[in-house]
Amino acid sequence: MTIDNTRALILTVSLLVIMTTSVFAGIRDYFELEANVTGTSTENIFKDFNDKSTTYSKTSVTAKAYPVSFAELVLTTDYTRYRQTPSLNNLSLQLGGTIIPLSETSKTQIYFSGHMKNADYEESGDPSTTTRTDFTSKNYDLTLSIGQELRPNLRLRGGYSMKVVGYDDEYVNDRYDHEVFLGGNTSFLSFCSLDLEVGYRFGDYDHMVDTTTLPRPLLLMMPSAPDYPDSLRALQAKQVTENLTWFYISPRLSAQLGKKTGVSLTYGYRKLGDIDENDYVFGTTTTLLSPWTSVYEGSSIQLKAKTHLVPKIILSTGIGYWDKEFLKMLEPYNREEGEVVPFITTYFLKDGRGDRIDVKRQMYIQIQYPIKTHSGYYLEPSLKVDYINNNSSIAVFEYDDVTVSMDFKVRF
Repeated sequence: MTIDNTRALILTVSLLVIMTTSVFAGIRDYFELEANVTGTSTENIFKDFNDKSTTYSKTSVTAKAYPVSFAELVLTTDYTRYRQTPSLNNLSLQLGGTIIPLSETSKTQIYFSGHMKNADYEESGDPSTTTRTDFTSKNYDLTLSIGQELRPNLRLRGGYSMKVVGYDDEYVNDRYDHEVFLGGNTSFLSFCSLDLEVGYRFGDYDHMVDTTTLPRPLLLMMPSAPDYPDSLRALQAKQVTENLTWFYISPRLSAQLGKKTGVSLTYGYRKLGDIDENDYVFGTTTTLLSPWTSVYEGSSIQLKAKTHLVPKIILSTGIGYWDKEFLKMLEPYNREEGEVVPFITTYFLKDGRGDRIDVKRQMYIQIQYPIKTHSGYYLEPSLKVDYINNNSSIAVFEYDDVTVSMDFKVRF
């Protein structure tokens, strides 16, 4: 579906008018309105070897309603506009809700939430420019969790969640994920807490099965070639569907250092289920949108800190390390020449189908300046600088990136 600035502006302004009118009509206690404007500059928008830099802006409006004391309804609309890469322009609308039916003093807590989100990518007006409308999607998620207080300093929880991503294009694989999890947290030494969660996720995935012989040379052209769509569709039509599972465990240690500083250390590990070594999925250099970006096994460790030591300023910083082994994937990549090639033959089908193993290092710093006005409004300008270094066994995904974001938030 085609979108433009006018449509995005109409949606945003209409929501602002309706919600602001409601607030000043006397139902402010049951309503909350938040608007965000973010400007971002990044050196590598696609997170790959192309080093494509761009600037983009995002405008979002979120309305929260509390019809009863134990329920929250949320409506969010946002529009993101990319200056140098207009094919990424997108408009999204999300509706969701959360219900916590039991009182805060109850030792048993039940949590239920669900969301629906529609994301539309804009048609490119330039036929020579790659369009991302294939990734226009509808997203659904559902979570049910039950927690139990065993002692004042010990709580357990368990639950189930489901996530569905359905793409408008029949050739882009939909994602169906189900997850069951169990966790708990405890406090000790008066200033430390430990949280532990384990989970099991399962769902279908479409993939190709590599063969040693093919009836004829298989030619998969890059998007610039005239017969690219037909040859790609023919290859995609040969996919089969199987079950994909993985297990994860994540302990987190947190500590309060004085009254104004807190730190946390989080470790994560996930392991994919049995996958045939001849199975592979289609890779993409647009990892920003790839359905398989979040599917990997490996470990990670993150250290974060937040402090209020500087008056009226919230300073947050963190560093992280991830080692990731992705599903085997097919990339139009010539290992001998170390570059992307304009086509894939049977030779490259075997040579380009390989293990993608990444090592990612990341660090960030963020400064927030919250302001509460006399009239009860909340304002918050913020600045964030993020650095990523990614090393990969497939040179397409060797990259560095520095992203700088400036955000202004207002809450009514």
